[in-house]
Amino acid sequence: SSSDNRWKRIVAALLLIIAANGGGYLLLAESDYDSKPMTVGVIQPNFSQEMKWDPAYEVDMVQRTAQLSRALASRNLLDLLVWPEALVVRHYGNPTFMEILTDTARSTNAHIFTGTVRDEYATGKSYNSSVLITPGEVEPEYYDKVRLALFGEYIPFEEYLPFIGNIAFGGVSAGEKQKVFECRERILGPIICFEVLFAPVAEHLRNLGADMLVVVTNLAWFGGSNAIPQELEIARMRAIETRLPMVHSANTGVSGVFDPYGRFSVVRHTVGVRGDLVDWTDKGPVFIPWLIAALGMLLFAIATLSGMIPTIEFVEEKSKPSPKPKTKAKVKTDDAPKRPRRRKTAAAKIEDEDDTET
Repeated sequence: SSSDNRWKRIVAALLLIIAANGGGYLLLAESDYDSKPMTVGVIQPNFSQEMKWDPAYEVDMVQRTAQLSRALASRNLLDLLVWPEALVVRHYGNPTFMEILTDTARSTNAHIFTGTVRDEYATGKSYNSSVLITPGEVEPEYYDKVRLALFGEYIPFEEYLPFIGNIAFGGVSAGEKQKVFECRERILGPIICFEVLFAPVAEHLRNLGADMLVVVTNLAWFGGSNAIPQELEIARMRAIETRLPMVHSANTGVSGVFDPYGRFSVVRHTVGVRGDLVDWTDKGPVFIPWLIAALGMLLFAIATLSGMIPTIEFVEEKSKPSPKPKTKAKVKTDDAPKRPRRRKTAAAKIEDEDDTET
């Protein structure tokens, strides 16, 4: 009957949900941060895309991010500071930018990993890069982005179709190979923005020896669209696939740290006007998400039993005999030729016979 089928569907749905969530929970384990401890400060400056394109803010953005870093380092002993993609919008070797970077690294006694532009003046190429600045007198290491965004960083056949440059962005050169950086006791695997979409990129970094991933991105391009949470979920998959912790630093959007099982810890502090740290998160009981999920399942079951959610039943229809084709009636038209009527001559013949007998 329909009621029995309804109960079977409800039980099957509940068992499926319990099996999926229960099986996933059993696969989770505690993250190992004690064997190679590292304290990372993730900076999200929230600069608009209009500021990124305005030359008047080029130095101010770097100085402001350095101030945020000093405020965070004044209350926490940091090993690494991570700044988002293309925070330094000019060549990082520029003396003005390099002075800010090295001074911040020395004053905080932390390495700085930031997104930047790297120019090769000999070849005329420009790269979307990330660079690692150390507190000591060590030459900075850099990584050039290998996978570029189509029509956002490069235009195919641009040398043959130069007019496309008027309607799309290009001019960025692709890096030659992926690489990893040594930082304290860790080995960092850098990923820049668009590259996080590709699982082989993260897997190759793991094969190179990386024991943590660092993603820097600039999501100001997408405003407040669904691209913000979508990119975060894609990054979560890279951490789960490689079973590596991941630091995620975004210019706008959501920043934080993924553990090797995809559990996310969001950045918790904002810096006040006086340089004080404000913790804007309020940690509630850990069972609240499970309670909300159980309440949703209960409401769904109640709605199904009360008939609020329509059910679909498939009824086999009996085949009906096909109707006989109707014959079309012939229509007489006035244009059809009329046959002449034959005269009745029988009576006339009888009269003639009578006349001959008289």
